[in-house]
Amino acid sequence: MTSAESVGSVTDRLNWLFDVVTVLDPDTGRRPYTDAEVGEGVGASQIKIALHRHGEPATPDLLSAIAKFFGTDPAFFGSDPSAVARAYERVVQSALRDCGLDEHRLCRVFSPLPEPRWDQLRRVLVGLRAPSSFGEDMPQAAPEARTRLRIWSSTLTGPMSAAQLEDLCRDVLVALNTRPPWEPIDLCQRLSAYRGRRIKVKGVDLGATTSIGHLVQQSRVDSIFYERTAPAPQRDLVIAHELIHLLRRHLDFGDALTCGADLATDNAYSDWREWEAEVGARILAGLARERPRPNGLRPGVSAEERGIAGAFGFVDQE
Repeated sequence: MTSAESVGSVTDRLNWLFDVVTVLDPDTGRRPYTDAEVGEGVGASQIKIALHRHGEPATPDLLSAIAKFFGTDPAFFGSDPSAVARAYERVVQSALRDCGLDEHRLCRVFSPLPEPRWDQLRRVLVGLRAPSSFGEDMPQAAPEARTRLRIWSSTLTGPMSAAQLEDLCRDVLVALNTRPPWEPIDLCQRLSAYRGRRIKVKGVDLGATTSIGHLVQQSRVDSIFYERTAPAPQRDLVIAHELIHLLRRHLDFGDALTCGADLATDNAYSDWREWEAEVGARILAGLARERPRPNGLRPGVSAEERGIAGAFGFVDQE
């Protein structure tokens, strides 16, 4: 049941539309509408729109015009919570399509907090318009190289055991020529080049606990968002969790995948894909902390680490 509290005030809904609905700018790509553009579209001044966004009440006729400008039902600003919720859903679906997404291609990590679904998706949509944490241009791998890890796809293997997941993680590190210590963001860069498909990683305000993250698959890029305030170990675990989803192609099954069960229930990771992602992430975290094996010292390490390794008989990798 949708409550009046869950749909927010009229001012909240108005500002939500500004966050979610975008216009295609030929110079900058998709961007939010300005107060001036909305004002011109509905026959009101820029200042009047700005005042309404800060809480000044608007007339029903003006709210109806604003709703139509943003392509939604005037019931969006009404008092029927169910009608408002339906309008929210239609706006979300339209915004996702504008970003090149189908809903089932969105892997979501929900907060245990009672935040409406449309507000969670708003954060993802805003994150999609943000720049990535590393370079946009990734080197391309040869087509034959991109097929080498496909045998690990969940569509081919079905659910895995913990032992199989460890084999997968080790195979991935070997294929990407990655030796400890390494960072998950570095692994994303290497995997991007290996697959010939970019992975965008960005810390954003997800408005939830630091265990929250999102994986969004678009036509040309996979985007991983993590809570920007998360401590480094938790951030790395979230990124690794979403990497396992990518490696195992969990979203190829077609239904929406909810990452991270409600912490108030006893059903955490009851979905086998979620279990794999969490177990795989912890395996990757452990492998990232392993000491180099004999004759496997990573090139480019510091003189201090080379000296320590040399004392134990380790040598540089040729």
